[in-house]
Amino acid sequence: MRSVILFSLLRLLAFAAPLALLLMLNVPPMWAAIAAAVLGFALSLVFLRTPRERVATSLYEARHPVHGEDEDVEDDYLDDEDDLLDHEEADLPTAGEAEVTSSAPTGTEK
Repeated sequence: MRSVILFSLLRLLAFAAPLALLLMLNVPPMWAAIAAAVLGFALSLVFLRTPRERVATSLYEARHPVHGEDEDVEDDYLDDEDDLLDHEEADLPTAGEAEVTSSAPTGTEK
């Protein structure tokens, strides 16, 4: 989180410094803002590589957490349990199948 705040502040400074300088030189505000945005972008690409990479790494790690050994063991257990349930379900007859019983007459029926 600290790296995100630091990078954001450095990007803001890369925009604000050229903007202030251009406004002090009496450049029209609209043109000063456009030029400051372009300069800020260029400065951040050249000089802020390391902070930008730190932010990218922290965002990646937040989206893709590293699993520990406990999670791996738990995942393996749940996978084995699912395989066992799938195997048991394969042995059961489906709803469309009916068990056939012997219905031959025994001779005692009237």
